[in-house]
Formats: sequence, C-alpha cells, structure tokens
Amino acid sequence: MRYFTLRKKELNKIKREVCETYPKVCDYVKEAKLGHEISENNIVVIGLDNLPAFITDENWSEFIPTLILAKKVGPEGFHMAEVDEGAVKHLLNGANVMAPGITRVSSFSEGNVVVVWSPNREAPLVVGKAVMSSEKIMGVRKGKAIKTIHYAGDKIWNLCLTYLKQVRK
Repeated sequence: MRYFTLRKKELNKIKREVCETYPKVCDYVKEAKLGHEISENNIVVIGLDNLPAFITDENWSEFIPTLILAKKVGPEGFHMAEVDEGAVKHLLNGANVMAPGITRVSSFSEGNVVVVWSPNREAPLVVGKAVMSSEKIMGVRKGKAIKTIHYAGDKIWNLCLTYLKQVRK
C-alpha cells in the first residue's frame, strides 16, 4: 500500500478536472486545502481534506466519486438513480443495476457516472457507469442499466476505510 500527501500543483489539477466533470460539487472541491493519495492493487483513492473523495487510476485519467463523497454531497451532487427495496440486497453484493429496479432518475446520458441511491434517497448504494440513458431506462424498463464500479463493502470501500484510519493518525 502506498499513501502520500499531494503537492499543491497536483491538488489544483484535480480541482480543475473535477469542477469540469462535476460542476455541482465544485464548491466543495474548491475549498479543499489538503489532498492525499492512497493506492493498493491498481486502485487509487484521492482524498480531499480527510475525506476519501474520488476513485481513479494511476494516470488520473478519470475521477469517479466514492460512496462517502456521494453521501456527504447528497443526491443532487451527481447524476442519480433511485432503486426499489428489492434491488438493495443485490446491489450490496456488487450486482449491476437493472432497469426494472429503478424507480427514479435524474437526466443523464450513456457513459455518465451515476450514483445509485436506496429508496427515499437515504444512502448511496452504488457508483457506476450508465449503460443506457436515463430516458431509455425509464422507457424500456428491461436490461442492465448501470454497470457497477463501486459498492459498499468492496475493495474500494475497504481502501477508503484504510484512508480514514491513515488521516486520523
């Protein structure tokens, strides 16, 4: 495992890219004074001010929000889908999000990063990539809608918990 503090130049680069990709969380990201990176087995988590905020690769080619950041920011911060109670246990086991289980969506396109929320948007369950647009999901109502990237209890989740332990030392 590798853990280190980011240089100011690196932190500013992350802030710019995140603000371009996720304008609704830009205010939160701009306020960050410290950045850290923790990585293990090709999984990289970028932390902002003691919060594991984004998942990326070693080249920082794309920043995907963690469930922890999604919870802090709320359903309005990212593209969103809400699922019914029957889908929850499957998603917590890492299943992809199927269109019939989705009850509500914000507007998004195929390929967008989407945070999937439990009923009544109490907690984020999954962060994934849309396989079809929100319009198609609600129209077709069958098939895989969102490919799961990160869910509670996965390797990324565990790395986020390790990160939190590191920054609290």
